[in-house]
Amino acid sequence: MEKRLSVSVKKIVGQPNPKEGKWSDCLVFEPEDEHRIKTRGRLFAVLDLTGSTALDLAHFGRLSLETLREEYYASEETSPLKALEEAIHKAQHRLVELVFGPKGAVADSALNYNFAAAALWGTILYLAKFGASGLYLYRGKVIEELGEAKDEKVFSASGMVRDDDVVILGSSDFRHTFSVGELPESLDKLESLVADLGNPPGVSVLVLRLKLASVPGKEEVLEIAPVVRRESRFEKLISSLSEKIRTLVPLGQKPPEIYVEREGEERIRPRKRRIPKAALLVLVSLFLAASAFTIKRRQKIFRASEATKLISGAEQTISDARQYVDLNNSRARELLLQAQSDLQAVGELGIELAVVEEELAEIRSLLDEVNKVKRLKDLEIFYDLTIQSPSASPTSIAGDGESLFVTDPASEVVYQISSASGGPPEVENAAGQKVLGARVIRIVDDRLFISGVEGVSQLDLRTLELGVDLVAGDFVIEDIKDLGIYFGNVYLLIPSQNQILRAVVVEGGEYSTAKYWVTTENPPLADAVSMTIDGFIYVLKSSGEVLKFEKGELVLDSRLKELDQPFSDPRAIFTTTDSEYLYILDAGNKRIVVTDKDGLYQSQYLCEGEGAFADPKGLFVDEVGGVIYLLDGTKIYKIAL
Repeated sequence: MEKRLSVSVKKIVGQPNPKEGKWSDCLVFEPEDEHRIKTRGRLFAVLDLTGSTALDLAHFGRLSLETLREEYYASEETSPLKALEEAIHKAQHRLVELVFGPKGAVADSALNYNFAAAALWGTILYLAKFGASGLYLYRGKVIEELGEAKDEKVFSASGMVRDDDVVILGSSDFRHTFSVGELPESLDKLESLVADLGNPPGVSVLVLRLKLASVPGKEEVLEIAPVVRRESRFEKLISSLSEKIRTLVPLGQKPPEIYVEREGEERIRPRKRRIPKAALLVLVSLFLAASAFTIKRRQKIFRASEATKLISGAEQTISDARQYVDLNNSRARELLLQAQSDLQAVGELGIELAVVEEELAEIRSLLDEVNKVKRLKDLEIFYDLTIQSPSASPTSIAGDGESLFVTDPASEVVYQISSASGGPPEVENAAGQKVLGARVIRIVDDRLFISGVEGVSQLDLRTLELGVDLVAGDFVIEDIKDLGIYFGNVYLLIPSQNQILRAVVVEGGEYSTAKYWVTTENPPLADAVSMTIDGFIYVLKSSGEVLKFEKGELVLDSRLKELDQPFSDPRAIFTTTDSEYLYILDAGNKRIVVTDKDGLYQSQYLCEGEGAFADPKGLFVDEVGGVIYLLDGTKIYKIAL
């Protein structure tokens, strides 16, 4: 069946008032030329101008709309969408030339202009806008504003029309007057609402109501012939067996039966003709088999019909989602997941089709684009610490852009690994001596801070002087989950106390007794696994939640809502004062998730190769060098940003 599109147009134009310095109007053009209809379709536009009252805005506006129409239909070599974009650009240039050019009306006057345009070609909708115009799509029960024109660029989009779609093109004043939330209830009474406002000259709008109807195409007009029903082979078999069974007792034969009455008299009474039990059982079995066959066949037809509907719906949903990629990724993600669910339902019907796998593969690709997923097949090994010690068991990693530092409690060593020369990594004992039970390490300037069995230690990399047990306080050393340094002060994450302790550096490089830093009542830190500091303190919990603290108070508790799958065994969080991002090591999903510092999802690095992410311990990110260093087991992997 062919789809025919009909359009109902409501046009509202503001009352001209030259004294206000505003003008707006609408263009509705449906070519009479059949060739233009076939090659470019119908054109709709809204233009609004704001400028000096000395300008003849109405004259300039009409000439611009005329240019838009002429340029859109001028070329048949480009796509309708490209033609619409170019037509807006040329109308814009014509307007600027009319006002500011050598023969322009005013050389020193400001002018603001906004375009919104739509073209309908067959059953495809093309949309474009420039500036602050309103462009809306009302589909089902959801209305959405489309596009933001930035940096002097034209926003454009396209997609298949659905039955009962409503497209709204509005001037900038219309957009400012009616919010998106008000539009669904306002559509049927827009004329009266605008009239109540006094028909302002800057308020104009086109409302396009789109209806799709199925009509037979020329090749689809069918002549209906009488239907002759044919018996299936199964039905013929049942009919034949029934006939044979009836012949077992001839219809003309009436076998006698002795009937004895109570008085002892004997008389002859006719006996009813009976079908043998065996034959009856055969008939019943065949009937049940035929019923089962019919039910199974109908179920198969039903499943095929349902699969067709699901696939068709999913394809349309995928097409819609493509239009939102990079423009509204949340909406694109929602549509893609809906299409994915529909296609997975096809598999649940027991139907396997190659097209389903192809569509699912496209959804995965689009979701990667929407979610900004970088898939990593084979990670580059930067260094394997078993080269230094076969029994190596590293626990923590830190860096300063020139070297990496890794703690290895098993070897009682803090390794310094450098490849500044561009050759193979050079490895040495950073302390030049043993460091007992070093578990967590952080670096600030030329000092390493180490948490281990000797408490919090400090290693001066210039003198290799090691100071141990720097921080005293009411805590057990083994309970320190993580530590951070900011302006020389030491912060200790201690989940067993539901607290972060702070030791302040005092004169002479000594430290005050560590005291509770978090002032929020009952802070949810019992399941904290890692923290990082940039002035704020960010704490990662085992659930994947990130807590943000400022001056001891909890200011943000965020759980990412846009992840394609929830966190599974998150282990470390990293940032720096110079970075705009948080990096979260998600061991269970073999990935590194990137968010901004307000907890909004940005991207992720997903490992699909073998071997890596066997036992990830921590990470260091060198944004200047464009590298993530991942400590995994005894290996350090290198991932390009």
